[in-house]
Amino acid sequence: MKIQLHPMAALPGQPDDAISVSGDVLTHNGRTFDLSPIEEGGEANPTGPHPFVGPITRQGGVIHVGVRYAYDTATAEPNQPANPAYWVLEITEGDVADLVVRRSEPEAIDPEVQQ
Repeated sequence: MKIQLHPMAALPGQPDDAISVSGDVLTHNGRTFDLSPIEEGGEANPTGPHPFVGPITRQGGVIHVGVRYAYDTATAEPNQPANPAYWVLEITEGDVADLVVRRSEPEAIDPEVQQ
């Protein structure tokens, strides 16, 4: 599956969205979407509540899909990559990687070293 993530800031206190893939099945925050009925060269335009952005297609046997990805702003850098290509990934099985640029944790300071 080729996924174009569409990052967006989550509401305060809301965790990152959880997205995983198993073949042609995408799971978003516990809701499962079976995309296997989309035929080669076909296109689907979901209706009702869903996390998808734009049409879902199958090209060369691979599902192409845009998915909204809400992330926790408390742990993220304020400026995320603007290039849409950065947010594209291909996955056939497992959790979708978190591509959000996170803030570095400040190094702990040993109080005995301070003078």
